[in-house]
Amino acid sequence: MKLPNLIAIVFVALTLISCGGSSDPKFRIAHTFESAEEIEILSATSVEFAKQYPKVATLEYSQFDEDAYHNYTLATITSGNNVPGAFFLWAGNEVAIKARGGELLALDDELAKRKWNDRFTEKSLMAGNVDGHYYMVPNAIDVSVLLWVNTGKLAANGIEMPGTWTEFEAACAKLKDEGEIPLLQGNSGHWPMGNFAALVLSRWIGEEKYEKLFTGAADVKFTDADVVEAMAKIEKFRTSGWINSDNASIDDDTAFSEFLGGKGAFLPIGSWKTSAFLDAKYKHFVCVNLPKIEGGKGDQNSVMAQVTGYVIPKNSEFTKEALDYLEIYTSPSFSNKWENIGCLTPLKRELLAPPAVDVAEPGERNAATFISEYRRMLEAGAIVRPPDTTYSKALADSFNKAVAQILSGAGGLSASDAMREVRN
Repeated sequence: MKLPNLIAIVFVALTLISCGGSSDPKFRIAHTFESAEEIEILSATSVEFAKQYPKVATLEYSQFDEDAYHNYTLATITSGNNVPGAFFLWAGNEVAIKARGGELLALDDELAKRKWNDRFTEKSLMAGNVDGHYYMVPNAIDVSVLLWVNTGKLAANGIEMPGTWTEFEAACAKLKDEGEIPLLQGNSGHWPMGNFAALVLSRWIGEEKYEKLFTGAADVKFTDADVVEAMAKIEKFRTSGWINSDNASIDDDTAFSEFLGGKGAFLPIGSWKTSAFLDAKYKHFVCVNLPKIEGGKGDQNSVMAQVTGYVIPKNSEFTKEALDYLEIYTSPSFSNKWENIGCLTPLKRELLAPPAVDVAEPGERNAATFISEYRRMLEAGAIVRPPDTTYSKALADSFNKAVAQILSGAGGLSASDAMREVRN
């Protein structure tokens, strides 16, 4: 799950009322972002929005604990007296729960009226479809698991880029022998390596069984032999010393900073980190899809990806304003801005103008270099959905915790033992 520092971007609608001069309730768009580049684009969308709503006078930013939004805030976000005009969600379980619970506004009429089916790809719109109705305006497609590689580390140790799991393990073994940390990650939040392990699991057991596992089908179990075999591949990173020993005690942001500083050769994290690698001093870092796992039953070109977007509370007082804001936010002009900082958008490609789809000069790279690679990955293989933002939260949390125990050695649990602990 992409969980950067969570921030609510708040637009305060100050409409003068004829008999008093007081203001109406706040119009808020609850959003997640982390970088200065993202904040700059959001600020630009608010300026454009203010042209349509000139009485909007104030833009506020409120910081949230990164886990609180997903684990606590979403549970009550549509209740109380300060309901947001729209709020960010990951496509999947949360959208379905809130839609079926009557919390969200169905957007079928707006989809037709605003011709959004001409703007967004069909797959991105369907990601927010629940029981035949559309509830989400898509804004981005995150590749949830990429293997970021410090090619300088590989070259210094005479290692070629691994294309298969056997080659990946051999690279890790050689790096370990040379005193390097092969795989670096901060897994205190459990989801980073949970996503990595889930993609390995899907590659090994196949996409159909993976889907059945995480949707609670009665004929498959986490204790099945092939599931345990996949998790044994994860366990090997700990038993072989191929992952940083403090993985359980540091978070993913800390590990990412250490990676940029030269620690570790491989780091599994999503495409939302792309903007950091646009700095020329990091040009020796590249991203690749997970190496192919020989003997796996799944699509070995599969990609773990997630559509994100915005939903509108059914009880929002600012439905029109929220829809008009999202019209601006997801417009081709602003989508180009998002892609220019490495954020893959769900717009149909023909709507995106240069430089967003331009290819960098030979020997150089820009955001378009990464965007083109992400598109290539998404077109080449099956899409696997991340556990924590797609399926039952209880089951995903249980699985991610089990993976964390495998990698930390907590309680002395083996892969087989840990899988017996997974509960829905």
